[in-house]
Amino acid sequence: MKILTVGVSPYLLVRNGRMNSDVIRRLKSDGHEVSSAVWHHDEGYFLPDDMGSNFYDDAVTGEKICQLYPFLPKSSNADAVLYEIMKKSQPELVISIGDYKDLDLLYSIKAMYPNLFKWIAVFPFDCLWINEHHRDRIEYADYVISTSCFGWANVSNLCNIDGKFIPYGPNMSNFDYIDRNDRDYPVFMISSQNSQMGNIGAFIRSMAQVKDVLALSGEQAFGKIHTNLFDPGDYDLELLIRRYKASNVSLPEYFCSIKDGPTDAEMAELYGSADFFVETSVRSATSLSMLEAMATGCIPIGMNCGRAGEIISLMPEEFRFFVPFETFIGAHEEEYSVISDEGLVNKILDIKKDIFEDRSKYKEASLAARKVAEQFSNQKFLNSLVECVEQVVNSSGSIAVESF
Repeated sequence: MKILTVGVSPYLLVRNGRMNSDVIRRLKSDGHEVSSAVWHHDEGYFLPDDMGSNFYDDAVTGEKICQLYPFLPKSSNADAVLYEIMKKSQPELVISIGDYKDLDLLYSIKAMYPNLFKWIAVFPFDCLWINEHHRDRIEYADYVISTSCFGWANVSNLCNIDGKFIPYGPNMSNFDYIDRNDRDYPVFMISSQNSQMGNIGAFIRSMAQVKDVLALSGEQAFGKIHTNLFDPGDYDLELLIRRYKASNVSLPEYFCSIKDGPTDAEMAELYGSADFFVETSVRSATSLSMLEAMATGCIPIGMNCGRAGEIISLMPEEFRFFVPFETFIGAHEEEYSVISDEGLVNKILDIKKDIFEDRSKYKEASLAARKVAEQFSNQKFLNSLVECVEQVVNSSGSIAVESF
């Protein structure tokens, strides 16, 4: 079957890019003819071939996995460009991966040719609410998948659709549990893009306050930041560390970009060097980094909202380390959650005393984090997606008489 995926470039080390990569690889291995219409694809970094065509290549073998068709989804003629891409690839099924607001262009093509192809929309809903003005457009999808439970509840209540909640997780074969060696101080880690949505500044300022409090008794706690330091970002992180005198916070000393960075094996070692994972993002659709860290035994800390809240809620009650937060209405009338600096400081201090310094509790919480992470993986997501593909393709429908 000819399948076209639409989403972020599979080369990029971001959530939607990883999802697109996993979907492409799985469909290709199942014998389908796959191509992908992509955005955020840097043709200066990922060079086209001599004929000017772009391909997604296997990093190890160099094998061409599928052809890529870069385009700009926010351009005025994006729907026309995507239509031309579909004329070339002639897909029987389109699988979109991304925010519903980015996919209006696909809706317009589906509205024009409702029976020509089937459309499965994978929505990584990361916050409430879905804009009601998009209801009719979402309903053009033949099947809707949400990576968050709250997202599925919202979209299924708003729209008349077929679909389900399917969580996305890491490649668990690359993230084994790591026994931490006893150390005299705890290490708290954050992994996020350098953007306001990641709210790394809250982590830096909170760790600085933790340092000052612990200094009174001669104790220590350290913070570790993993971020795309070599890309343009919203924060000057070195400036923030100096401003708040957060000498106990470290930045990556390795190359890290959304285009290239540590392998999964190297990330597992990085997670293994920390005891706790702190999630400060104002919205979360999969909490992929947190799940990777939990798989190695990192104990999660975050807000009781978004996908992060859903995951932490699966921990044993005594190890659900939630931090207070405030909600504000942001762009597109969506609710963003801002973590409380004071609440994070107090939670870190309490955890250091009650969990880190009690090695039996620490071990129990660490193993519990691993157990929760084992419930989610990219393979479970892909297996469920393949079942949905079979269901949608085999569903009854009108015979297509149109052509691209």
